[in-house]
Amino acid sequence: MTIINTMKFENVSLGFDGTNVLRNCDFEFPMDQNARIVFSNDREKYFFFHGISQVQGFQSGRFLINDDDVSQMCFEEFMKYRINIGFGFSTRGLIHNRTLRQNLELPLRFHNMMQGDKFDPWMRRCTDYFELDKDLDKRPSDVSPSSQKATLILRAFIHKPEMIFLDTPDLMLSKKLQANLLQLIDDHRKNHGLRHLLFASYDEELADCLADQNIILTKKQLHSVEVNKIKGIAL
Repeated sequence: MTIINTMKFENVSLGFDGTNVLRNCDFEFPMDQNARIVFSNDREKYFFFHGISQVQGFQSGRFLINDDDVSQMCFEEFMKYRINIGFGFSTRGLIHNRTLRQNLELPLRFHNMMQGDKFDPWMRRCTDYFELDKDLDKRPSDVSPSSQKATLILRAFIHKPEMIFLDTPDLMLSKKLQANLLQLIDDHRKNHGLRHLLFASYDEELADCLADQNIILTKKQLHSVEVNKIKGIAL
């Protein structure tokens, strides 16, 4: 696992299916903060998170983590950074023929990141935030959308990464569970090595509670915007 100190785009064009999300974009992402990314539509958001998580769709330019151009790395080369990044997707990503517990344990077991006798205490600590105890041994199709969403979020945190991306973490969560999410983030910042959080949310109340900084994607460019200064900007 390699420490992540910087992440930036240099002249990046990113796109899929003939659609450009970014074009010749230069941007240095804020580190050691909770930053909200604001998109004009779900398609734009999906392509952005898919590009970042899979390191795909980079048509030109450099996607730098530290000083490494990860857009040129193969799967094995990128793994030194990938295992220090957590992704919580909006509604996709669970393996449907595995239980919620198996979904959560998968990154820990696959990368040998935690010994077996520590699995259960750590699992209980994480799942308590979203009241998942009764659902852990059920498959995704047998639980509520809220439990599915909570599992997607927790899988981003389960291996204690330095950097986390969350796609609409408010979606399908009650206000109470959104408050618990804030506590989870705070716990991981204080006790489990979380440093960099980037998230997309349409919930202004959650964003106001969480964001230290806003990033806006407009006209195929990323820009830093002060908190509470987004209104009136054309997306």
